[in-house]
Amino acid sequence: MSQSSIWGVTLKKAVALQWGAVAGLACLAWAVSGNAALSLLCGGAAVVLPNTLLAVWLMPRMQGADAGGAVALMVAEGLKLMGTTALLLGSVLLLGPGLVWPAFLAGIVTAVLSQLLTLWVTRRY
Repeated sequence: MSQSSIWGVTLKKAVALQWGAVAGLACLAWAVSGNAALSLLCGGAAVVLPNTLLAVWLMPRMQGADAGGAVALMVAEGLKLMGTTALLLGSVLLLGPGLVWPAFLAGIVTAVLSQLLTLWVTRRY
């Protein structure tokens, strides 16, 4: 298996784990409250959606290693961070008084920490 295909599988697993962790926790939060589940889903999606877009952008570019690739990756990462910030702010404004802050923050933390699961799931012996 080539190095680029290994990285492609790792990116796909990372994105799938992030979406799965956020969706699973949102299902559990639904038992508590519909607003809590929506807040958790919005917080998690605000992190996972830009990560997914970056992964989709990266996958075809992993084939070649050119000198401009590092600059393009830095620009893409900056756009991802700005997108995450915009989605978080938009979620807060959209949900307004219905926002459940502990659930919203739990969604963000779940999305970020689920990336660590990728290291465990994709490790090679």
